[in-house]
Amino acid sequence: DECYRVLNGLRDQGVTIVLVEQNTERALKVADQAVLLEAGNVKFSGATSELISDPSKLDVLMSQ
Repeated sequence: DECYRVLNGLRDQGVTIVLVEQNTERALKVADQAVLLEAGNVKFSGATSELISDPSKLDVLMSQ
């Protein structure tokens, strides 16, 4: 919780952060862009708003 508060503050200041996170829901709330990897292969790369606005897309990506 404290960590995400700090990350949000840094993001709001324009700081670029590379975040590796297992908790997809929390990571998408902090990130502007996302890259989803599986076994070293990119499954998705783009704006987090695309995944947030269409949760079924995230569900499909995560279930593959």
